[in-house]
Amino acid sequence: MILSIPPKGPLMKPLLIAVALAASLASPVLSQPAPGTATQPAVPALNSGEEVDSGVGATDPQSFVGRVAMSADGREIGPIREAEMASDTSDGGVLVVEHGGRTLRLPAAGASVAGERVTVSSTFERATAN
Repeated sequence: MILSIPPKGPLMKPLLIAVALAASLASPVLSQPAPGTATQPAVPALNSGEEVDSGVGATDPQSFVGRVAMSADGREIGPIREAEMASDTSDGGVLVVEHGGRTLRLPAAGASVAGERVTVSSTFERATAN
């Protein structure tokens, strides 16, 4: 379909504005992927030789064993009995902590060491609720 646009006249300015507006409204829609075709970020292959962050930085999580686990809000949870690290993921694994006669499994990701204390990322209520 061919449109004939008058070279000058009272309709030229509104026509140009309408075309510019239509183009600007359509461009964000056209640049998005179709529904159901979302892409995920690349995940490094485990056999690529690339280092995978454990979520606890350069600290060896096995060194946490025997220390006292503290909650993110500063309350003592209990002694760390074991560190189970996931070998095939970068989730940081879990710290096995004794609390009130129960065994808790707390995420090791984000844990930090200060002396004999290991502070985990969970609050006391969240850590002891499981």
